[in-house]
Amino acid sequence: MAISHQLTRKGYLTLLGFLLFFLGFLSIILGMIGLQFQFMTWMDKWGGAYGFIGRILLILIGFILIIVDQSKNSGSRDLPLSKN
Repeated sequence: MAISHQLTRKGYLTLLGFLLFFLGFLSIILGMIGLQFQFMTWMDKWGGAYGFIGRILLILIGFILIIVDQSKNSGSRDLPLSKN
């Protein structure tokens, strides 16, 4: 039972990371053609540069969440079984 629960919990941070990464990436791409997500207009309230930095932060935080979750979950498999 504990193994199946761990496998279902494994992907939550990875999923959140991918969502943040793609949201930030799509937001930058849409900004290049003059569009933006309606719910992300608050990022540009203080200026375009701060909005761009906020979108870059979304990408970076998403990437970090993916890396941390994948390394945390695969770290136990990389350990040697016995010492020589």
